Amino acid sequence: MLTKKDRNVISELFNIAFSKSISRLSLLLDDRLDISVPMILDANGTNIENIFTESNLIFNEVKGVVDFINGELVGHCAFLVEYNENFKKLIDEIDIDTINKIFIDTVFSTMNQVLGSNIKSVESKAITNIDDLFVTFKNDKKLYNQQSIIFSRWSTRKNNLSGYVILLVNINQFIKLPKFVELIGLS
Repeated sequence: MLTKKDRNVISELFNIAFSKSISRLSLLLDDRLDISVPMILDANGTNIENIFTESNLIFNEVKGVVDFINGELVGHCAFLVEYNENFKKLIDEIDIDTINKIFIDTVFSTMNQVLGSNIKSVESKAITNIDDLFVTFKNDKKLYNQQSIIFSRWSTRKNNLSGYVILLVNINQFIKLPKFVELIGLS
């Protein structure tokens, strides 16, 4: 079980990593992007759909990519774009795989620099709707229990695109990293 101090440090670490990623995507999309402060929820083997509903993660149709991640942080990271009229207009110009790769690489390189860790994406899978995401999460039985969900909502200012960054991860080993423990001591 995460303490309040653990949650605050994790939220701040991911806030820094997500913000750096969003800055890179802003340049790629030629649009200003905003992202919410990451929230952390405990899954603890409960029904993932209920957690998403209870946390006000409201989804329309989505397109995106889910990555299996490994290293000191093990689980899944999903980068999703809500499939709306604005997205349909830009679909030929937007390459979700490229956007995901830039976002994921920046998030984990930032985390690795800050914590001296070795978190990396080892496999990617396209997501065409929210059910694909739930199936992917549930199919990984060994990771499904005692997970934490870390999520942020992002949006563009000019093109009216929005979506989510969602991690379903087991952070027990992650919070034992020496540099994480050091950060806890500083907070």
